[in-house]
Amino acid sequence: MIVDDERDIRDLVKIVLEKNKYAVITATDGDDCLGKLKTAKPNLILMDMRMPGTPVKEVTRRIKGTKIVYLSGMSSQTLTPAPDKSKPPLELPAKAIRHRRAAENGQSKIG
Repeated sequence: MIVDDERDIRDLVKIVLEKNKYAVITATDGDDCLGKLKTAKPNLILMDMRMPGTPVKEVTRRIKGTKIVYLSGMSSQTLTPAPDKSKPPLELPAKAIRHRRAAENGQSKIG
């Protein structure tokens, strides 16, 4: 299960996991996650650490029997290119947006 209030992040992580043959459930925040856990039993929850609604700390206390891995975003001002001058990590969100738009338009591949 992917729990993140940012649609682009949810979509990108979902695309990557599904391409690797994982079944994916998404939730928009902690309350949505708790609601979906009433009927779903994921092996793992990938959860954003900062979301609106019920505090994540409280949400995680209420989750029993499922491992949780925390996701954390960074401000674009803190991202810098790697020393080898490779592409900066800042390009990842743009790629997520392209993936989402391609999926919405029914395209199976993006360039």
